[in-house]
Amino acid sequence: MFTAFGNRCMVPCMLDFCGSIVRDHDRDRFIISLRAPPSARPALWALYAFNYEVARTRETVTDAPLGRIRLQWWREAVDEALRPSPQFHHEILRALAPHVHALALPPAELHALINAREADMVPGGVEGIAALEEYAVATNLPLLRLGLKICGQDADENVLRAVAAAYGLTGLLRAHHAHTAHGGMVADTAVVFNRARELLAQAGKPRGLAGAHAVLARIYQRGLAEGRADTPPFLLFRLIFSAR
Repeated sequence: MFTAFGNRCMVPCMLDFCGSIVRDHDRDRFIISLRAPPSARPALWALYAFNYEVARTRETVTDAPLGRIRLQWWREAVDEALRPSPQFHHEILRALAPHVHALALPPAELHALINAREADMVPGGVEGIAALEEYAVATNLPLLRLGLKICGQDADENVLRAVAAAYGLTGLLRAHHAHTAHGGMVADTAVVFNRARELLAQAGKPRGLAGAHAVLARIYQRGLAEGRADTPPFLLFRLIFSAR
C-alpha cells in the first residue's frame, strides 16, 4: 500500500489490523502517524484504534446508562489485558498491551481517555465554551502524551494542553451538525472557532505555530460562511511538527 502526506512523495506503509481501523475511521491521526518513525507506528495505531473504539461508545448503545456500562467494561478490560496472564482480550487491547508494557505507557492515561467519555452520556451534551474546552482537553491530552511517549518525545505541558484543546475544538466544529443531532455540542460555532484560534496562538511559535491560527482563520471563515466547518484537525499537527 502507498500513502501520501500533503504534497510529500508517496511512501510505502504496511498496515496491521489496528492500522486499518485508524486509516478507515480516524483519517486525521492516521496521517499524523505517517510522520512518526516506522518503528513507532504499530504502537500508535493500536493506541488510536483503542481511542476510536472508546470514543464511539455512545454511538453503539441505545441509551446513556448502557453507555456507562460499556465504559466500565472498557476500564475492566484494560486492567485485565495488562495483567501478566490475562483471561480475556479484546482484539485491539491484545495489540496494545505489549506496547504498554514495552514502552512503560501509563495505564492511567488509558483510563483517562475512558473517563473523559462519561461526558458523552450526559443528556443535553456539553454546554458552553469553557465546558467544551475542558472536554476537548480531557479527550485529547492523554492521547497526546501517550503518542509523544511512543515516539520518544516530550513537550511542555502548557503547549500540549493548548494543542489538545485546539485539536479537540476543531474536531467538534467539523462534526458540529452530527453532535447537535445527538444532543452533543452546545455553543456558537464562531465562538468555538475563535477560541481554537486563540489557543493556537497561545501554544507559541517555537514549534511552527506562528501562522497556524491565521491559516485556520482563513479556512474556517470560508467554511462557516458556507455553513460548514470541515478543516481537518490534523492540520494543527502538520503545522506543529513540520517546523521541528
